Amino acid sequence: MLLGIDTGGTFTDFVHYHPIQGLRFHKVLSTPDDPSRAIMQGVRELGLEPATMQVIHGSTVATNAILERKGVKTLLVTQQGMEDVLHIGRQQREHLYRLDVPAREAFPGIAHCFGIGGRVYADGSCEAVPTADLDRLRSLAGDYDAVAVCTLFSFLDPSQELAVDRALADHPFVTLSHQLVAESGEYERASTVFLNAFVGPLVKGYLRRLERQMQPERLLIMHSAGGLMTAGEAAERAAHMVLSGPAGGCVAAQHVAQALHTPRLLTLDMGGTSTDVALIDGEVKRTVEARIDHLPVALPTLAIHTIGAGGGSMAWLDAAGLLQIGPQSAGSSPGPVCYGKGGTVPTVTDAHVFLGRIPADTLLAGSLPLDMAACRHQMQQLAARAGLDADELAQGMLAVAEAHMVGALRRVSVDHGVDVRDFALFCFGGAGALHACSLAEQLGMSRVIIPAASGAFSAFGMLAGQRRSDVSRSCLLPLDQAESWQKLQGMVRELRHQLEARMQGLQPDFSYSLDMRYRGQGTALNLPLTGDAAAMVRRFEALHQQRYGHVLDLSPDVVTVRVAATMPAATVHFPSLEKAAASPVPMGESEVVGTGCVPHYRRAELRAGHQLCGPALVREPTSTIWLAAGWRLQVADAGHLLLSRVES
Repeated sequence: MLLGIDTGGTFTDFVHYHPIQGLRFHKVLSTPDDPSRAIMQGVRELGLEPATMQVIHGSTVATNAILERKGVKTLLVTQQGMEDVLHIGRQQREHLYRLDVPAREAFPGIAHCFGIGGRVYADGSCEAVPTADLDRLRSLAGDYDAVAVCTLFSFLDPSQELAVDRALADHPFVTLSHQLVAESGEYERASTVFLNAFVGPLVKGYLRRLERQMQPERLLIMHSAGGLMTAGEAAERAAHMVLSGPAGGCVAAQHVAQALHTPRLLTLDMGGTSTDVALIDGEVKRTVEARIDHLPVALPTLAIHTIGAGGGSMAWLDAAGLLQIGPQSAGSSPGPVCYGKGGTVPTVTDAHVFLGRIPADTLLAGSLPLDMAACRHQMQQLAARAGLDADELAQGMLAVAEAHMVGALRRVSVDHGVDVRDFALFCFGGAGALHACSLAEQLGMSRVIIPAASGAFSAFGMLAGQRRSDVSRSCLLPLDQAESWQKLQGMVRELRHQLEARMQGLQPDFSYSLDMRYRGQGTALNLPLTGDAAAMVRRFEALHQQRYGHVLDLSPDVVTVRVAATMPAATVHFPSLEKAAASPVPMGESEVVGTGCVPHYRRAELRAGHQLCGPALVREPTSTIWLAAGWRLQVADAGHLLLSRVES
């Protein structure tokens, strides 16, 4: 038996798989002060005994600690003269033509950096760390909860970092950069190792607490690359969890895409706090250039773009009196005004409730009634300040939120030369299905997929994920030199041995790839490692021609070697529905502002082959689907809803 848990900023989602009873989904409000409280509440409400099952968890503990700057007191140890590496960063400017660019945040403060003498050089030669520096560091580190160690060229020779580690043998949490990310780029490496130390003790404490409370047969954690790792690995490698929850949604979407034979998707996961978007073209793209709150994380992650536009995103008026949405969120407490828990600022969810797209008798997450009176009052108050009718305000709130989402979807598709008309829009999350038709229309797309249990869909990705671990090491190997290929093969064997030890006796499948570039270039292209050196050169030139429109009369260099180990995922599928014997019967109807009276359908009563024409509302315990006019819905065998635009 399997239990998938996805902890979000507003809701915590559950999916339970029993080999005989099949899948069950559930949803409760999150408890940000202690996420385990919401988890234990959901387990009780589902009537489960975690000790009898494998639990797979996606968590926002690391993400929220970074975004809210609530990590532990951390000391960054680097080379003398490099203490300000995180403050200097790279030369890229977020606002290229802005003359009053805000100063970069001092994170960590300069007082929390310590420089050691000696160094490793680019040719691999190394100087020892002075004993006096290690003595001073030993006395200083006692004032910190975590220590991050990142010395220059440690991926060539880690002896300096290992000397620091020995000097701090009694410290409870020390992260070494060569063990976490053995790659070039001192800024990205320092940022990654610092973030790992900044949130590591929090993640370790949370996971230990969760294991004590649940006592599962086994606890696995979804990491940012869309794979699973043990709780022990997650405790030491917390930086791998910065996109833990969103990664689950992409894994689940890819699983359903394969079942529907629809490999090209734009995914949109709209929860209560944020919206995550990604492009799937056969598989989800991976990157090692992710960022969280402008800080680079040089670890393999799924290429997911996140914006602060969720159901709980709050409406406000800027200095010019113009309506804005987010990124501030009402969260789960007090939550949107309609939750009736003391919220006073209207949110996107309140706009849907006010317009009737979320019916007044809805029980959010299956149990929370709506406070319609409070919702109307606060919407009218904000409308008066904006000089609008309340209906206009609500429609404007949705339009602004959707403009943010369209921009995010374009960023992962159109900005990379992708014609989205060849893709289907795959919408899930508690609020995603309310915006699906409108977003597709604005992007010129004609197909939308809303998966079964769409409101808790990311939790399904926890069950569909495969055990995965990645290692890498930077080098500089010119492929026109004969000895480079032998060195490369030796490095591959070393990295494979690391993964074999990490996978704890399992028999994984291995994949290998190389980052390659022409000498002097600042960016590299990643290619699968197959064939000999000549074959890799030809493959690199073909990809360079495709990507940049030209090749150079130079031999490329290998700059990073990457190895991944994966285990097959659990075989979990959505069960097939009964075939439709008659047309679906509405469960009722209600007024939707700007549309008129529309019928409601209970999703649990829809059968394979059923068809609906908009406008209509389809209701389920974890979400509401708005089927707009001009759209047709058809139910697939596994209960996924396939929407298509009706030709006018």
